[in-house]
Amino acid sequence: MKAVRVHSFGGPEVLKVESDVPIPIHSETQVLVRVGSAGVNPVDTYIRMGLFAQLPTLPYIPGRDGSGTIEKVGSQVETLKAMGLFSLVGIVVSSKKADDSVPSVSIMGGTPAAAGEFPYLAALSLDWAFCGGSLIGPSHVLTAKHCLSDNQSYASTYSVHVNTLADYAITPGTVVRGVKKFIRHPTNDIGLLVLKQAVTNVKPIPLPSPLPLTTTPKNQGDSGGPIMVNGVLVGVTSWGGTVCGDPNHAGVYVRIRPFIDWIKTNMANNPG
Repeated sequence: MKAVRVHSFGGPEVLKVESDVPIPIHSETQVLVRVGSAGVNPVDTYIRMGLFAQLPTLPYIPGRDGSGTIEKVGSQVETLKAMGLFSLVGIVVSSKKADDSVPSVSIMGGTPAAAGEFPYLAALSLDWAFCGGSLIGPSHVLTAKHCLSDNQSYASTYSVHVNTLADYAITPGTVVRGVKKFIRHPTNDIGLLVLKQAVTNVKPIPLPSPLPLTTTPKNQGDSGGPIMVNGVLVGVTSWGGTVCGDPNHAGVYVRIRPFIDWIKTNMANNPG
């Protein structure tokens, strides 16, 4: 098959187009997907340069977002659940359950949220990526810096869904806003979106006060999402292992408290 592969870490020159890459062999609990479209996220740049904490075995094929056609299905894969353009790793829960119920994609150790339970959570459609965020003011959403382009012109392509239970779809009560501009912290993985129109019917999540921090495993697609303690935003999801809930790899989060002045200053200077 044809693919772009990386044989050594470095700049863009290490990306090599190859036409003789072996087709992967799927296991009994996997599916083989013929990729129709694929993309890379800002974090892929760090991986390519060898600067990410968890690096793939060389050679590797960059890009974890994509969609395509299922070519082959493992014998233990009973049900597939479509996730749209999302991480290709982990979209299928294969293996039969003892009670013969339908396998599904779910949050590691999570329970379903009720409509309106966390209205300040934001789903961010960022042209090439899907990330999470938190409404921290009527016109401001906090997310991870690596979710955002270094080109400000992309702001017009971004959209924010607040008070939603879906990745891309509009559910009852969902508020959709365009993005006027975004601000990237100069050194840390934290960023701020300025909305074109204020969200007036959703109460923003408070910024932190001195509280203990507890965390949960990071899942692919969680980047920019919140860590909350007693209803207060205390952290932003940065990165973690490639397998959700892997006990051998920690989830990494940006603690918000050291950046309160930066957040508030940029909110004041960019009122929306």
